Amino acid sequence: MRIAIDIDDTITNTWKSIIPAACEYFKIDENKLGKNGRAYNEAIGCALDEWYTFARKKFESIVPYLELKENVVNVINKLKEDGHEIIILTARGSNDYKNPYQISYDYLTNKGILFDKLIVDGHDKGIICKKEKIDLLIDDSINNCRNVSGYGIDVLLFDALHNKECNAFKRVHNWNEVYEYIKNK
Repeated sequence: MRIAIDIDDTITNTWKSIIPAACEYFKIDENKLGKNGRAYNEAIGCALDEWYTFARKKFESIVPYLELKENVVNVINKLKEDGHEIIILTARGSNDYKNPYQISYDYLTNKGILFDKLIVDGHDKGIICKKEKIDLLIDDSINNCRNVSGYGIDVLLFDALHNKECNAFKRVHNWNEVYEYIKNK
C-alpha cells in the first residue's frame, strides 16, 4: 500500500508548539485564540500574508523541536517494515520556510522516521495523491481529506481540535489506531 502522511498536527503536535510564539508575535491572549479555524491564521485572526511573515521569522527556530505524536515513529517504521511505501506529503512551502524540503527532511530523519519520499508545497493533495498512486492519506485537515477522497482515495482524519465537527471521514485518535486500521485493510 502507498500511504501518504501529513506532518503538521498529524506526525507532530505543531499547533501546540506554535501557540506561544504566535501569541507573543501577534500580541494576543492565548485564551482568545479561535478554536475551530481550519488554518493557523484563522485561529489567530490574521491575514494569510501576516501569518507567512510570522512563519518565515519564527518557524525555523520552532520546527526542529516539535513534539512528536505518541508512538508515531514506531508505527510509521512498522508500516515501512511491513512493506508499505511511506510518502510524507506536507503543505510546508516557500511561503513558510526558506527551505521547506531540507527542514522537513532533517526533522524526520533526526527523529528516526523511515520514509520513501518527501513532497513539500503539497497544497493540492488530491492531485498529488492521484499522481503518486496513493492508496491512503493520513491528515488532520478536513479540506485535504475531502479533496483526496474526491479522487476515490481512502483517507484517515487524524483527530485535532480544529476538525472535531467533521464526521465525514474515518477518524483516528492516535497512531495505534492508524496501525490497526491499516493492518485490518
